[in-house]
This record gives sequence, C-alpha cells and structure tokens, in this order.
Amino acid sequence: MADKEFFYSLRLGVDPSSWDQKKMTDLKTFISEGQLDDVNIIINSEELNVGHITKPELTPWLETTQFFKDELEPLGISVSMNPWTNLLHSDRGRILSDEFKFKTMVDYQGRKATAVACPADREFIDYIADIYGEYAKKKPAYLWMDDDFRHFNHKPLVFGCFCDQHMAIYNETLDSHYTREEFVDKVFQPGLPTKERHVFLNQSRQEMIDIADTIAKAVRKESDTTNLGLMTSQPEWHALEARDWHKLFEHLSINQLPTSRPHLPSYNEIPGLKYVREFNRNVRPVAQMMGPNAQMMPELENYMYSTYAKSNKFTQLQLETVILIGAKGILFNFYDMMGNGVVFSYNHQKILSESKPLLNYSVKHPIDLENLHGVAVLYSQDTVYTRESKTGQLEEMLPREYEWLALLGSFGIATKLINTTKVTGLTNQVVAVSDQVLRNLSDDDINHLFTHNRVMLDGTSVEILFDRQLNHLIHAESYNWLTPHTGYHTYEEWNGPELIEGVEHARMTVMQQTGDLANITYTNSDDTAVLTSLYNEKNQWIGNGMSVINRKHFILPISYHLKYGWDAQYVTYKETIIKNYLGKMTTDYLVNMPVCQLIRDGKRLYITNFTLDDYESIQINLHDYINSPSVTANIVTRKKRLDNVTFEKEGENFTLSYPMKAFETIIIELLD
Repeated sequence: MADKEFFYSLRLGVDPSSWDQKKMTDLKTFISEGQLDDVNIIINSEELNVGHITKPELTPWLETTQFFKDELEPLGISVSMNPWTNLLHSDRGRILSDEFKFKTMVDYQGRKATAVACPADREFIDYIADIYGEYAKKKPAYLWMDDDFRHFNHKPLVFGCFCDQHMAIYNETLDSHYTREEFVDKVFQPGLPTKERHVFLNQSRQEMIDIADTIAKAVRKESDTTNLGLMTSQPEWHALEARDWHKLFEHLSINQLPTSRPHLPSYNEIPGLKYVREFNRNVRPVAQMMGPNAQMMPELENYMYSTYAKSNKFTQLQLETVILIGAKGILFNFYDMMGNGVVFSYNHQKILSESKPLLNYSVKHPIDLENLHGVAVLYSQDTVYTRESKTGQLEEMLPREYEWLALLGSFGIATKLINTTKVTGLTNQVVAVSDQVLRNLSDDDINHLFTHNRVMLDGTSVEILFDRQLNHLIHAESYNWLTPHTGYHTYEEWNGPELIEGVEHARMTVMQQTGDLANITYTNSDDTAVLTSLYNEKNQWIGNGMSVINRKHFILPISYHLKYGWDAQYVTYKETIIKNYLGKMTTDYLVNMPVCQLIRDGKRLYITNFTLDDYESIQINLHDYINSPSVTANIVTRKKRLDNVTFEKEGENFTLSYPMKAFETIIIELLD
C-alpha cells in the first residue's frame, strides 16, 4: 500500500479456463481510469466453487495468479488473493469429497452439513493451513480469508457446531454426559447464563483463534511480506460466537498490522436513511473493537453485480463513508464471480476517480476513533457471557447495544463508542446504555457511571437497575412492562408547554413497530420531569413515558423488538426532545438536517448526508464555540477544497452557506 494514499482493490471473479488477453486489456484500462492500486483474485468463488479445493484443482488458480502478477506488477499494481472457502459458506448440494476425512458441522438444531467443515476437526485445520501455505507461495500483497470463518450462516445450518466431536469436548470440560439436545437447552436456557453456555462460548472463541494461528504460521512460513486479512460480518452474531477481536487478529497478523475487511451492510441498494442505521450498527463497532492500530479495509459489494443492484450515487455514498472509521482502503465487488470481467458501461471507474482525492485526504489526516467527541455509547464484546434470556430463543441472545449509536447518528448527534472496561475513567460525559450492556458492569461501576456522568438509558437498562437494587439511581419506585396491542397504551403525548416541531402536545406512537415499554413510577416528582405520558385510544392516562431525572439522566423506556428494533423512535418529535435534553450539555449536533450524520474528532468535523434531499446550508450546534460570533473553517469535498469559509452565529447555532448535496460526505477543519 502506498504511504498516505487510499488503497483501491478490485475483488475480481476470474475463471482460469476463460480469462484471455482482451479481458486483461480491459482490466488495465479500468485500473488506469479508476485509479486502482490492487487486483484481488477471488479463488474458487460462488458459481465456480467446488467446495473444499484439492491441490490439483488449485493449480489453475495459482497459474492464473502468476499470470496476473506478471501482467500487473510491472505497472505498479499489486496482486492479492481471496480464497472464497474456509469452513465453506454453505453446502449448496455438495457432498464432502472422499479425499477429505474431516467431519462436518452440526448446528444447534441438529442439522448436519454435507460439506461445511467442523472448526474443531484437526484434519480440517491441517488441510486449510496447508492450502493457505500454497496460496502464500505466490506472495500476494494481501491474502484475504472470507467471512465463512464463523459459526453462523452456513446454510442450511443456522448457528454453532454441536457435532459428536464437539459434544465430547463440551462433556469432557463439564465432566458431564449431555446429549446434544440437553446441552443446547442448557446453553439457551431462559434466565441467568449457565456454565454450559460459558463452556460453549469459550470453546467457540478459542477454536477460531487456534485455526487463525495455524493458518497464519503456514502463511508466514512461505511469505513474510503478505498481509493476512479477514472479512467480518455482523458484530452481534460474532458476539454470539464469543469472538475476541484483539486476540483473534493478534494471532492472525503475527508480525503485520491487524487487517480487517468489514462488509458494508448493503449488498443491494436500500434507502440512505436505513443505511445510516446499519452502518452504525455494523461497521463502526467493528472498527472500534479492532483498535487504533488496525488496517480497516471494508468490502463494498454490489450484488447481483450490475447497476440494477445499486445506483452509482449510492455506491459512492458507501465508498466515501468508510472515512468515518479511518479506513486505509476499500475492496469492491462490482462484477460477477463467474469470470466475465470488467463492464465499462457501469461507469464505476468514474466515481472511483472522482472520490479518490477526498479519500486520499482522509488517509493523510485520519480520524482518531479513540478521541471522538459526543455521546459515549457503551458496548462490550462479552455481553453474551452475562446476557439473560426470557424465552430461550437464539435471537434473544444477540446483543443489541448499538441502537443508541444508530438513533443518535441518524439525528445528527455526535457519538463515540466506549468499551465497558473503561467506565471507571468516564466523568462529566453523556453516556448512552441500552439492552443488557449494564450486565457487564459491577454495582460499583454502575454507581460511578450514574454519579459522575449523565446517562441516557432504555427500558431494559431500567429493568437491570431494578434487578441490581440500584433503581434509586433514577429515583424509581417500581415499574411494569406494557406490551403493544394488548388494549392498554397506544400513544405518548408531550407534557411540556413548548411546541415540538410546531405541534402543541405532540403525540408519538407506542403501539406500532415498537417493543414493550417500561411504565416507571418515580419516588420524588420534584426532581423528575416526566416529559411524555402514555394514553390509550380513549385518551385515558395509562402511565409515564420519557423522563429526565434530576436534570441529569434521560430515560427512553423502550425495549428492543425482534422484528422492528427501535424503528418507532425515528421521528422528528423524538429528535427534538432528545436535542433539547442535550442542548444543555457539551454535545455537538446538526440542526434541521434530518438523517445527516455528524462525527467530530477534535477540530475536524465529518458530515454525511444520507438522504436524497439537498440542504441549502449546514446548521450546527458547537458547544465549545458558544461564545464565539463566528467560526472560520476549511471544507474538503470530493471535488474541491474551500478555504477560510465562515460559520455565522444565528441564535444558539452556527450556519455555513454550503449546499450539502444528497449522499455527500465532507470534512470540515475548524481553524479558530
């Protein structure tokens, strides 16, 4: 990777039997026009996948890789390799070849794979390490492991491995004689976490570290220059397999930088106002868990590989927003994996060239994820170890602690992620907690959190405070859960005299697309501001909604809905209510710019418009400039740089006369 240059890598599906000189010539033209740095050959992919590859089957791929190196490296273009198979994404009707003696995966429901490998099988581990050693002999710039390196989403299997070999491991550790069904029941048992769950999690965590370590040593034996990277999936599912991000990548990288390829969470175009939520739930957490020394190189895939999958404007939105996680480069899948090669009519080369200056700037001046401003959203990679379940459903076990990040980010409120291990160092901050993240903290930690900070919490967090007998921290006496569509509450109504979005006593649904709601009774009304009250369809009062405790803690008393999540919270009324709460604190946020995200790193602001609407100007609340009449700044965009522009003070906010276009990302340098 060139120093201080953003790294473009094309993931390219190649058929060794049909790749010809014309396709290579077209590829070279695309490389030049799109300013590419690397071509990443996808090995044994999708429609051409034969399952676990044998060495004779591998030979044509290695020969093709060498051909690419001979053609491209003299031009200054590196060549990388992306074997598409580790455990195997899914069976797809394949039966494991008689040549292989390793066992296949059996999921928690007892379904047995016909080809997906068991990750604890020693013969499989030796095989996959040997194959990676063969890849490494070609000394690719990057050698990418695909995201089938996991315990989930191996269709038709759902989750985990509970084969006979694994059951022997679990029983030996526990000194037990569980059947598969008995052990699974214990792992997912409602209530407190069981020792069986912990044994399962520890085994899942360690066996992936062991495979990574074995593969890395095989690669390093053949090449000490190749970067070994790993594609990652949804962080909540990786949490369910107890992924230890630091330790896994420490073993994988050995003497190289930890290199992660988080998938950008939209293989097809979705509304930008939905994408911003998924970006915050899936991409930002991975970058945070990888740590400040990691190389983040996300994957942008346009499935099924044409302009009918995504518009170029949406593709460019995905491309440019990777600067928000400090990405050093990006891998993109624009074309199919069957070997058709480049398609110029898609015009991807134009957006790549257009965005490169902005992305290069972001590499020269990288965002510092460890020192962001804004609301601190707590997370932990270990929540599944402490998580309690009510019904024993697998979906209940998935941590949902990034909902504040998605909601506040969509509202244009600056946010940052903070690991629960750092809670004792937090003082005078606004901290957001949701779902069961508080279960990772001791009572002393929780007391510190509420005593020395302002806390935004959801209904599930309230339940945990009651469980711990810490409800006095929010001056609460009792609570009861209200379930939608049960004949009780249907809407909540603003209690204050202020107009919300010009509406007197604004109403918001507590019935549609929302989870259960905690109706809280407080001990002292004098220091509790009940912001909204709950009513039924007859306008009869039912209970308390959103509240602020002691002018300090904000309660959004909802729970996560397994289908709709927090969807009902995405309304401008709630945006205004939350910003009114934050307006009295040291938090930056955008004003009158729905679905525009703000991230602040010191004197640098990152703003992305995730909507199809243009904004005539940028309006922002900058807490540390409250006494300044104006602020001078530079603006960096994909097309130009504007120096010494001025934010003018208008009331409590600042306005910059810059037209913010749909799907645009800009960087603002504050000079004062």
